[in-house]
Amino acid sequence: MHVRVASCQPAANDRSCVISVITHHVYHQQCTQLTTKIFDKFILMREPVGWICDDCKLIASSLKSQLLSVTSKLSEQVAELKSDMV
Repeated sequence: MHVRVASCQPAANDRSCVISVITHHVYHQQCTQLTTKIFDKFILMREPVGWICDDCKLIASSLKSQLLSVTSKLSEQVAELKSDMV
């Protein structure tokens, strides 16, 4: 589900919000502009699997790209070291 809004601050004991599992940004129903009916179903769906907001997706994508780049460089360095050892 696509929910793109700025995160807001949780109220004490507020169960009517979703929290992104990576950045822990909080999104309330009224902040998402989803209807109460859709938001309530969304909360039930995200309970067992978690939810990642758009900001988290961008962060994860960037980190994945960085990891792939570092892995590639490390593979090249290992290959070079193996070549030098022969």
